[in-house]
Amino acid sequence: MHVAAAVVSVLYIAVQSFQWWVFAKVPEGNGLAGALESGAHPLNVARSWLMLLAIFGLVFVYYTVCLTFERQNRAGAWLAFLGFFVFFLMEITLRSTELFYFQIQLPAEFHATTDAAVRASMLHSMEVFQGIQHALYFPLMMAPTLGSVIVLTVIPRVSVHWPIAAAMAINALRVALRIVGEYLGWNVLSPAVMTWSYLPLVFMVWGLTAWWLVRMARGADAGSRAAAA
Repeated sequence: MHVAAAVVSVLYIAVQSFQWWVFAKVPEGNGLAGALESGAHPLNVARSWLMLLAIFGLVFVYYTVCLTFERQNRAGAWLAFLGFFVFFLMEITLRSTELFYFQIQLPAEFHATTDAAVRASMLHSMEVFQGIQHALYFPLMMAPTLGSVIVLTVIPRVSVHWPIAAAMAINALRVALRIVGEYLGWNVLSPAVMTWSYLPLVFMVWGLTAWWLVRMARGADAGSRAAAA
């Protein structure tokens, strides 16, 4: 399980890197109509598909992390996983809506009609979704932040676990800074810095997580060999 979760962590870094490249490659477009066109671009559709699938992988990684520490604190481990699972449910709901309706179905319907009123209505629905999406991202980001903090409280204070402790702390801090900046207006770091640092922090968080998972797998293998001997 630890090895599989480590592979998923590395794949998640690859998917996020691809997303970063797509954002740089595909122009965002001006206004709602431009955003609709940009979202329907094949590269953006591929990006959304990969990110949607990656979220299923993430919940497996979080489950593996929490299960590892269940013996130390069962209530804390499962409470942390509850936070991660809430994130999972909300994220796949929003990403599925964005992909299947606003990136695939709506652009096709938009191009199929020349009625200005119908097109305006479609763009308005997109604008409404963007507002709702922004509002829902507050609990969506709070849930894994709390989950990460709870995991930090149940991790045994031994050196083998420092990579996952660092990963959880960095992730919680990154998302907390984003929350206070976007929803409270307290920009501890400028939006430009937050945007620039996103991918490097992804590498840091999930690289550390993958390293720790591999260490856990090696430890389990060593323990099995010792028991067999």
